[in-house]
Amino acid sequence: MASIDDLYHLSVGELSLLALIGQGVDHRQPLVKASGLPERSVYRYVDGLMGKTRYQRGKLVGGGLPLVTSRKHPHQQGFQLVITSDGEQALQRVAAALVSRNTPSVID
Repeated sequence: MASIDDLYHLSVGELSLLALIGQGVDHRQPLVKASGLPERSVYRYVDGLMGKTRYQRGKLVGGGLPLVTSRKHPHQQGFQLVITSDGEQALQRVAAALVSRNTPSVID
């Protein structure tokens, strides 16, 4: 990942889900409950975070670098969502950019 500019395509919803997955919310239904977003939106955002493509209003969207991956869940039925190293870097860069943009500069 080159810079924070590479992350501008991510929505606030996608970033919040990425943060929740990074904090250990690793199944889609708990993500729906924790995020407060509609179930369909959560599923669509997660697919986008996994790098899957889809059609939206006649255009192909998504297909970027996978920030989340899935594997068979060891304790529940279904799949466990796991943040990738690129996903961790993305969260760190977004957090750093938000801090730097919201920190007042000191004028001497």
